[in-house]
Amino acid sequence: WLIGGRHQELFAGIIPISAQPPPEVVDMEWKIPLCVIHSRKDEFFPFVKVESVVRELQHTGAQINWLPVDSGTHFHPAGFVPYVGAGYSWMREIWVDMN
Repeated sequence: WLIGGRHQELFAGIIPISAQPPPEVVDMEWKIPLCVIHSRKDEFFPFVKVESVVRELQHTGAQINWLPVDSGTHFHPAGFVPYVGAGYSWMREIWVDMN
C-alpha cells in the first residue's frame, strides 16, 4: 500500500493481498489502479478495516477492483489462487486500455 502509493511513478498498478492499508493511503491521490484481495476470514488484519478503506478510496474515484475472498485465511492463502488470477486479468485489461 505505502510503497505503491508513495511511488506511483514507478508502478503501473498494485495488488495488495492480505495487507492492512495504513490510514494515510486514503489521503493519497491514486493515479494507478489497485486490485485489493483480502479474506473475510483474515485472522491478522480485520476484513472490515480493509473494506472500509477500499470503500473510502472508491468514493474518491480511485480505480479499484475489490476482491473479497470467501476461502483461505491470512496464513492459509490457498483459496486466493482464483482471485489472484482474476486480479491479474483485470490489471492486464487496464494496462491494455491505457496503451
